[in-house]
Amino acid sequence: MLKNSLMALALLLCFLAAPSNSSAAAGTDQVAIFKIGNGKYNINGQTIQDVAPYIKNDRTYLPLRFVAYSLGIGDNSIYWDQDTQTVYLSRNDKVVAVKIGANLMVVGQQSVVIDAPAEISMDRTMLPIRLIAEAFDCQVVWDNENQQAIILNSQS
Repeated sequence: MLKNSLMALALLLCFLAAPSNSSAAAGTDQVAIFKIGNGKYNINGQTIQDVAPYIKNDRTYLPLRFVAYSLGIGDNSIYWDQDTQTVYLSRNDKVVAVKIGANLMVVGQQSVVIDAPAEISMDRTMLPIRLIAEAFDCQVVWDNENQQAIILNSQS
């Protein structure tokens, strides 16, 4: 257990030192639109296809990678620890850790209680979008009429 924790910490330190591979430039606004039941996502005008978002217990879940992309987090700022079933996301010196099935997420060095734990569905790590987006200081707007979650992200 301690060995796994030390390995994860070492990887995180390397991970934080790596520059982001985000397609968005710092200081620009990004918009991402995710429609429930539709696996086509629009992130900054680019359409990407994957597993469709869904609602479970009044929470919108999206595949990890597309949550990250919508927040301006590139592939080299996403780390999956298979042993602990934990995903680490990093942006602008902030790290968020989310463990599958846990009712806590770690934002920086603070534990935050969450009411919608991450899960694996359709062979994808699915994250509750609002909790993750707000951890990175982004805003989520729910469009009930169109059943869409819209992420507004002003990079700092």
